[in-house]
Amino acid sequence: MLATHCIITIISSSLYKEAKTDNPVNFANWLALGVPMSVTLVLALWLWMQLYMEGLGCLKFWKRDTTNYDKVKVVLRREYVSLGSMSYAEKSVAICFVIMALLWITRKPGFIPGWGDLFKPKYVGDSTPAILISIVLFILPAKAPWRTCDKVAREEQQSGDEEEPSGQREVETGYGKLLDWTTVNNRLSWNVLLLMGGGFALATGCERSGLSAWVSSNLSGLSDLPTWTVTLLLSVTIAHVTEVTSNSATTTLFVPIVGQTAIGMGVNPLTFMIAVTIASSLAFMLPVATPPNAIVFASGYLKITDMFLFVVPGLIPSSSFSYREQSSDLEVHGSSLGQAG
Repeated sequence: MLATHCIITIISSSLYKEAKTDNPVNFANWLALGVPMSVTLVLALWLWMQLYMEGLGCLKFWKRDTTNYDKVKVVLRREYVSLGSMSYAEKSVAICFVIMALLWITRKPGFIPGWGDLFKPKYVGDSTPAILISIVLFILPAKAPWRTCDKVAREEQQSGDEEEPSGQREVETGYGKLLDWTTVNNRLSWNVLLLMGGGFALATGCERSGLSAWVSSNLSGLSDLPTWTVTLLLSVTIAHVTEVTSNSATTTLFVPIVGQTAIGMGVNPLTFMIAVTIASSLAFMLPVATPPNAIVFASGYLKITDMFLFVVPGLIPSSSFSYREQSSDLEVHGSSLGQAG
């Protein structure tokens, strides 16, 4: 879902930049929107899964046979113990991640001035904390700096490690960095960057070529319908389209179009754009929808019919909830771009 959220942030930023107004989409506002929705959908998903897999008998939890649950607990506990305690590197990365998240949220929280106000307008953005923390990871050591060379030497002697060239010993003994370019080059998902970059190019092409405006003009008949009806129809439609296309492609293609449609209707464009973004993330009906679906399906315990029958009854309520949640959030955080246009 992160890719779709980044896409709407960039597209909405471009849209509001043309209107010479600030983009209301930021991490703080998105948290206010996403956290209640995520918690509610997870609870609803858990309840529906219980009803689908075990029937109404799951409601009588005090009479349920817990033998299988106890076995699962034992396995989970064993796997957890096998992980051991967190290493210095793991703790450092976790702290860096928390700091980055806090920097994202506090840059422009909305209800109070953020640290972004200390700089010139548009001088810093959401990419600034990400780049800053990335640079820090290239600087911080992989092991605690207070560990002396003698301790490392004793550990190497006890483990019976063979003598390595001095150029490799820095990494082997833990005095390397948390992140190095070799790791980035080999393990970074460059295909994701290319996919998102191509998606942004597609969105820009649709906008500058006039395709978005042409499609929105052909949807002018929707202006006769109430805004909530149009938003609900878009949510349900996109939630089904994204089952056979990638989330990023669906968001990139439809968000600029529905944004222009909303402006033509005199409606806040975020009303449609956020609904489409959230609905495009509801891809859990087919194995081809997202890689996590394919991983679960590859386990062999599920059939396509199981995924289909499990998801269909909850797909429309989920997409409907995406409309209700974003519309209530816009009353607080929205912009009047559509009405101003």
